[in-house]
Amino acid sequence: MKPLADSNGKIIRRLTVDEMWEIADGLYRFGCPIGQLKYGENLRKAAKMSSIWWRRLVKSGVKMKADPADWWGHVGSLSLTELTVEKMNADKRWIPVGY
Repeated sequence: MKPLADSNGKIIRRLTVDEMWEIADGLYRFGCPIGQLKYGENLRKAAKMSSIWWRRLVKSGVKMKADPADWWGHVGSLSLTELTVEKMNADKRWIPVGY
C-alpha cells in the first residue's frame, strides 16, 4: 500500500484502496503467464536476495496482514506481448484494459 506522508516526508498512515483508486484514476495491475513467475525460495534466489533480508521482508509483510505464500514475482525482462493490463472499476472488479 502507498504511504500518505506529511510535508516533511513523515509517514502518517497507509492509503486505503478507495483513496488510491480516487487519487490515481483507478488502480491498475499487470498480469503475465503464471509459468514465468516464481515464489518463495525460488523467487528469493532469482532476485539474489539474502535469506536474512527475505526473512525481514516476510516478518514486515506478516505484520501488515500479508501472506508471503501469495507473493509471486519475475526477475528479468518480460515480453510485452504476453502481458495483460487490468483496471479496477468503482465496484472493485478488475476489467481488462483495451489496447
